[in-house]
Amino acid sequence: MKPMDIYKYLIDHLCQMYGYNLRGDTLEIYTNHTTVNNKIVSVFVRENNGNFIVSDGGWIDEGQYGYMPDDQETEITEYLWSYFIDTYKIEKLLHPDTGTVYYYRKSDKKHLAFVVFEMSEFIQSMINAMQLQYREKEVRDEKVKFTKKVNEYLKKQVKQENLQLLYRYNNTIRFNALIKTENNQYLINYVTGANSGYYNKNLADTAVKFQMLNGNPFNKIVVLNDETDGYVPHKSQRYIDFLSSEVGADIVKWTQKEQLSEILY
Repeated sequence: MKPMDIYKYLIDHLCQMYGYNLRGDTLEIYTNHTTVNNKIVSVFVRENNGNFIVSDGGWIDEGQYGYMPDDQETEITEYLWSYFIDTYKIEKLLHPDTGTVYYYRKSDKKHLAFVVFEMSEFIQSMINAMQLQYREKEVRDEKVKFTKKVNEYLKKQVKQENLQLLYRYNNTIRFNALIKTENNQYLINYVTGANSGYYNKNLADTAVKFQMLNGNPFNKIVVLNDETDGYVPHKSQRYIDFLSSEVGADIVKWTQKEQLSEILY
């Protein structure tokens, strides 16, 4: 069958297609499957001696969906790869010239529409799982990086005996730092986020922590990372205003960190 004949056959047996693109003797099918990062899944079909090869076209390995397998391999991702490959009965082929890995399945004409559908599901499921793994890692890395930065700054500004990092109030509620001065005690929490959603969640969590102090006489300080992409003032301002007016916390932007010394001393 020629590529257009394949397309006409699939149109009759598979409604879930947006369109197609002819690539020599290969038919690229635009499916209705999309990934969490808004990429439309394409499946590639060609005939080979009466059988059909249905593949990802090497796009996963080439990073066309915003994920590069070699860059982010962990024990969890390796397990997910194995799970999805086994579930969807996928095979792998390494191109001898380019080194690109192709994920594919063979099919006869009778089962072609089903295999095209399952291949598109495999690509969608695999990319979505990897993207979520990557996003969680990105969120963790952002938080660890900012926490380390603020901690190092406080160590230079506050005497060691007056600074306690990762302070737990009543051994339950965790704050980033407790600072004791001659007359006061300051509880400090850091706020950051890889995107505005995580940033605002961090602000809301901080507000809840401070409200759980039950009127204990701590001075409250929130250090905002205003250098991260997650800091979008018009999306976060109501949370910041609540922390300031209702919770009674001093708000310090990281780019104005010298205000910390003014508050403490």
